[in-house]
Order: sequence, then structure tokens, then C-alpha cells
Amino acid sequence: THATTAARQRFGLAMAGALNPTDATDLYAPYERQRFLTEALPTAERDGVWVGEMDLQLLDGTQVPVSQVVIAHRRADGATDYYSSITRDLSEQRMFEAQLARAEWYDPGTSLPNRAFFIDAVDVALERSIRSGNRVAVLLADIDRFKLVNDSLGHAAGDEMLRAVADRLRVAAGPSALLARFGSDEFCLLIEDVTDADQPVHLGDRIADQLAAPITIGSDTVFITISTGIALSLTSGRTTPEAMLRDADAALHRAKERGRARTERFVEDLRHHAVNQLRTASDL
Repeated sequence: THATTAARQRFGLAMAGALNPTDATDLYAPYERQRFLTEALPTAERDGVWVGEMDLQLLDGTQVPVSQVVIAHRRADGATDYYSSITRDLSEQRMFEAQLARAEWYDPGTSLPNRAFFIDAVDVALERSIRSGNRVAVLLADIDRFKLVNDSLGHAAGDEMLRAVADRLRVAAGPSALLARFGSDEFCLLIEDVTDADQPVHLGDRIADQLAAPITIGSDTVFITISTGIALSLTSGRTTPEAMLRDADAALHRAKERGRARTERFVEDLRHHAVNQLRTASDL
């Protein structure tokens, strides 16, 4: 068994001399060795070449994803003389792919799930609620007068404050609620298996308690409040994530209208109020 200098360096093999015949198989991750013996080698034996991806294992135990070509070299009589392989390390590519996947579903500023992730999670939760018979609650929380922080202290300070708020909301949400960043200064929370209509209201109270203490940004101390709107899924029939977010947003606007720093639960009158406002604005 032979290896190039680059292969020896990458896998921590001796830099000179032939390798033991078993070393090549030992370089595969344990869960890949059987596949190498039953898929890669027989395919190369039959077709002359096998191309695929596997995980190799360095001598220190580190596992490395690779793209590999295994070639069967034949003698004049057609029998296989030996096998060779060309291997390309995919570690950086996999890392880049993971970063892209995370960017698709997570907010880079707070590391929280983003809007797309949250809507998908609500949709799944609603499907489960139909089977369980329990309700789903969505809370939409908005930082009051966030623009004032950006305008007075700058956007960098605003970003720092968002991270601080996200940390406090994680504490308030605990393990029972999914927390996501929904927009500029908006956060969403999802609660499943709601059996008591006051359960999301209690979460709104915990959010207010967590944000009661001032936030220090550099040399500045900032006091903030948060307004929260709550929507509960229907007790019968199918609710959509869009409908729940619309209702939570309507409840949030009611909280803002009533002086901010409060939690409001959606009631049907809010939808009629919003429709009437839109019609009035359109008529004007």
C-alpha cells in the first residue's frame, strides 16, 4: 500500500516507506468500512472505477468527508493488479454548506431562528394540534420606541440592544416555547399544547419581567418596554400560520394603541376594527 506525500501528511501516516496492507481500510470511518468493501471495491472491479463520497478517519480519530475515485488497475490478462484512489477533502465545502443552511433559517444578528423557520414551525405545530386537540399560541413581541435607540445611540447600539433583548427573551421562553426574531425589532414565540387560555398571557408577563431591568450599552443605560400580542388557534377547524400571525399582529397594535408596555390577546372585534380602519383610509 502506497500514499502520496500529501495523503501521508493529511492522515498522519509515516512520511517514508510502504504502508501496511490493512492501513487503507483502517483510514475509513468505522461505519464506512463495510460500504468500501461491498460497494466501492466491487464496483471498481466490475466497471474499472467507482466514484462517490465517504467519510475517512485520521489516525487521531477525526472524521473527514471526502470525494473519492477508486480505480482498478488491470494486468494484461484482465485480472486486477491493484487499486488506487484520488481523494478530495470536502471539509471546507461542508462547512460552507452548513453556513449557507444556517443563514437560510437563522438570524445572523441574534442567532435565533428567523421568520421562515418560525412560520414553518407554526405550520407543523398546527398539524399536531389537530391530532392532540390542544391549541397553539403565537406571541408577537415588539420593542417600544426602538427607533429612538437607533436614532440617538446609533445602529451598532441598536444591534447590541437586540442581542441583549434576545438573551432575556430566551430566559422568559424557557424550554417550552420556540423563540424567533421576526423582523427589525419584533420577536415571535410559539407555544404548543395550550390547555389554558391564560398560559400565553403568563408568558407575556414573564417577558415584561425580564425586560424590566435596564440594559447597559457601552456607557449608556437604557430602559425599554415591550408590547406583546397573542393569538390562539381555533378550537375547531384549520388555522393557518399566516392567520395566526395576522391576529397576533392585530393584538399587538391594540397593545400599542392602549399605551404600550402591555400584553393584549386577540379577539374577533380586532379584525373588524382593522378592516374598518383600512376601508376608512381607502375612502379618504
